[in-house]
Amino acid sequence: MSDLKAAALRALKLMDLTTLNDDDTDQKVIDLCHAAKSPVGNTAAICIYPRFIPIAKKTLREQYS
Repeated sequence: MSDLKAAALRALKLMDLTTLNDDDTDQKVIDLCHAAKSPVGNTAAICIYPRFIPIAKKTLREQYS
């Protein structure tokens, strides 16, 4: 693996995806959860409002099972 690819993979694993908008919906959070998992690696975290935790947990559980 080249140094550039290794650095990109490390950066991906250190970043988080965030949606903290007033108009967030369940679907936006579901889409964010799907974006957090990619063929080359996963992000470190997602950042969402607490009211969306149940839908995020369900979505991530389905993705990783």
